[in-house]
Amino acid sequence: MSRCLVLLLALLTSVVTACSGDDGGSLFEGTTGAVPEPVATVSIEALGRSWELPGAVCLRANADRATVMAVAEQQAAQVRSLVGHLVSGWPTTTYALDFDHETYARDLYTTAVSALTLARLVGEEAALEEGWEDWEQGFADPGGGWGPPSEISGRLPQWEVDAGTLAAAVAAHCAG
Repeated sequence: MSRCLVLLLALLTSVVTACSGDDGGSLFEGTTGAVPEPVATVSIEALGRSWELPGAVCLRANADRATVMAVAEQQAAQVRSLVGHLVSGWPTTTYALDFDHETYARDLYTTAVSALTLARLVGEEAALEEGWEDWEQGFADPGGGWGPPSEISGRLPQWEVDAGTLAAAVAAHCAG
């Protein structure tokens, strides 16, 4: 990721967090999600495309785990931001006529698979999934007669498979 993209994601995440009522807490205990600057990136070929991931994915230096975790947190927050824009009025959300569903689906997929892959590399995939599930459950109102949206949970099984494939490609890259 370029420095500008990382800064843009961080700014967007803070704006969405401030507007969403999210307390800004970390999805993963003991980390803040603050990515040290600059973050070098590597391109990994997998799933028929190129993925830009932090250069620290090989976890060779002491600080690499923290960097990978922080980028995973930023990506996870971006997933919540993307979904939050779509389901903000759940369950009575009316889709905007000019909403670009194709771009939304592509961005959501890329960000979610990246986040899951990075979390998997540092052994925190379950914590990430639990955080997303808790966030999505926050939209439910059993007393009102509706459950949570399934924008994340409905896509998670495929994201998990693809994150496994991407993690294997990262392992091959790091071994080479």
